[in-house]
Amino acid sequence: MTEESFDQRHDDLPVSDRVAATSFAHPSERVAAQILDFYRIPWEYEPTTFPLEWDRHGMVLASFSPDFYLPEFDLYIELTTMSQKLVTKKNRKVRRLKELYPDVPLVLGGVEASLRRVSHYDYWNDTLHKTILADSGADLLIYGMGELPLKQLVREVRSGKKISGIHDIPQTAFLSSDNQVPTNPFSEEVLLHSHEECLKDKLKQAKNFRVVEEQSNRLFAARMLQKVDDKTLVVNPPFPPMKEEEIDTSFDLPYTRLPHPKYKEKLIPAYEMIKFSVNLHRGCFGGCAFCT
Repeated sequence: MTEESFDQRHDDLPVSDRVAATSFAHPSERVAAQILDFYRIPWEYEPTTFPLEWDRHGMVLASFSPDFYLPEFDLYIELTTMSQKLVTKKNRKVRRLKELYPDVPLVLGGVEASLRRVSHYDYWNDTLHKTILADSGADLLIYGMGELPLKQLVREVRSGKKISGIHDIPQTAFLSSDNQVPTNPFSEEVLLHSHEECLKDKLKQAKNFRVVEEQSNRLFAARMLQKVDDKTLVVNPPFPPMKEEEIDTSFDLPYTRLPHPKYKEKLIPAYEMIKFSVNLHRGCFGGCAFCT
């Protein structure tokens, strides 16, 4: 898919003078700006650069410029493509950002973060990784389809709560000190094998994966805990299924329903098979352990 075909799928979205005048690094950023305009959310494109590394003369060697800043919410948004090389690189940048600017709250979301919310095997470097929260230093992770948890997070932030202190939203995950794990507001709790145990025993990692998959598909799931170094990963259960009007609102958004732009115009057999199919579910039903 070319940039032209990507843009053509969004002809029904308004193109403001600001969008037209902005030089975006990727077509997905342009669409994100159009959607923000559609919902009348003021935005700024890459207005702030956070220096991350300096040489001995004080010259900046590395920096991080989030794609969007939403002044109404005092919120930065960084988009990323589905490239593991970029994910790993941004993990390092986000962790460094948190070390240098600890007062900046960081929230992760999307498919890459969702698949990496607990200990996970990475085929790119043949390594069992800790939760992405440990690798990135982020405050909170929203997993799965994030409409409901994100709306609740926005409501709680607007009420004056700090993201680092919000622990009761379903479909979120966070790291806590071992002796400060919040009281479980949900009905059940499951303790996974620790990351250190999984490093020593592949069977324990496999058992963890089965528990995570089973809990992800329950109507009323349990909160999951996993020890990671001297901390505890807390994964809250998902929201109940969306109501009809909620899911209709989500499906009315201007999705392209096309493969990611990174594939250019390559033939994708899986897409050829499903592109005219009727949508019966959200996300993937497969539950394949190799997907991370």
